Amino acid sequence: MAYTAHTTEEAMREHFDPPDVLGEKIAQLAELVRQSKHMIAFTGAGISTSAGISDFRGPNGVWTRKAQGRPSPAGVMPVKAFPTPTHMALVELQQQGALKYLVSQNCDGLHRRSGFPPHAISELHGNSNIEECEDCGQQYFRDFACHRANRGRDHATGRSCTRPACGGRLLEYTIDFGQHLPEVPLEKAFDYGGKADLCIALGSSLTVSPAADVPQMAAVARNRDLVIVNLQNTPLTSAATMQIYARTDDVMTMLMTELGYSIPKWVLCREIEVCCEPTGHEDRLRHSRVRAIDRDDPSLPVAVLRGVSVFRPDHDEIAVHGQTVEDYKMTSAHETDLGEFEVDVSPGDMLHLTFFGHYCEPDTAIRLPVQLTTAPRDLPLRATFDLEYDVTTGNWTLVRLPSVGVGEGAEPPIAPKDERPNANAYGRSHAKYVAAHTKS
Repeated sequence: MAYTAHTTEEAMREHFDPPDVLGEKIAQLAELVRQSKHMIAFTGAGISTSAGISDFRGPNGVWTRKAQGRPSPAGVMPVKAFPTPTHMALVELQQQGALKYLVSQNCDGLHRRSGFPPHAISELHGNSNIEECEDCGQQYFRDFACHRANRGRDHATGRSCTRPACGGRLLEYTIDFGQHLPEVPLEKAFDYGGKADLCIALGSSLTVSPAADVPQMAAVARNRDLVIVNLQNTPLTSAATMQIYARTDDVMTMLMTELGYSIPKWVLCREIEVCCEPTGHEDRLRHSRVRAIDRDDPSLPVAVLRGVSVFRPDHDEIAVHGQTVEDYKMTSAHETDLGEFEVDVSPGDMLHLTFFGHYCEPDTAIRLPVQLTTAPRDLPLRATFDLEYDVTTGNWTLVRLPSVGVGEGAEPPIAPKDERPNANAYGRSHAKYVAAHTKS
């Protein structure tokens, strides 16, 4: 909020290390990374500014401008923003085993969109692309910002959980000022923070608690190092091992070069799941459910599909990437839930997929494996298609041919609540938050 903006010119001032000093600091940081056994990273809004998303307390930040009586700065919508070199460097460091955990204050969704695995990150202020069930804790990743149905404290979006025997309200998974941080991510953040021998804080003013308490653990403990990468001074600057005054993309690019790692190119990943059930018809039709799922967490539905149609081409291509299919007779699938579709399919059919197009991705088509539509009718079968979209070439690629397995989909059954006491911790905390602020 505006009252959290910097109030003095000195606090607002941005500093830049001279090139020779910056080079020396990068070399020192690289050595700390090499020696580290348990490195974590802590990120703030400053790592997303090069993607066109405004920060909060910079000279042109959201809270800064509000405190000055100016309108919020124009910027790129988070769902259209590209992960930055800093985001992608963190992905590579995690895949190399150098980065053990990531704690983030950002709710723009770019860490998850960059490919950073959900099990290795705590998004302490939530994620504007996620809805979570108030009752069972099931999360739903959306390809749009999840907004509340009504203004006010209640985060309910107006949609409901689709898991069997649930039907709970779905909540916008973000945190208001004055609301407790999500319990499980916060516990994991402090757990990994307590083990860390090196914490790199990137693009954060380190002023908001309890999130900022995570890097503070490294600042005050003996034999631990806190390295801050930020243009402005922070409350932990004097306690840190060092602060690097440079833009996070510049620092991470130089650091990766010093370490001998490459920053991976970002591609848009889509995992499409097709589950087939027998229909009982004699014409070999099978009833299918089509949806997108998270690559790293198959139980997490990802609402990225705007439409699905089925058609039978007169050729044998594995996929018709970006080609028109108007000449084929197409049958539109029925949308049973947001981003989930049902349609009858038969051997030789292809699915025509339409996306939201935030990155100008065109429609594409996938051929259903023969086994998926010709196997014994009493078996539920599923196949997943691993698709990647190159934003620079505009082409879809089927990364590997899908394998067919027995199963009704990746969504697991709901265990009794007493067997998963923390599954809906966010829902319970949200209920208390709303009740405490409801006027009698």
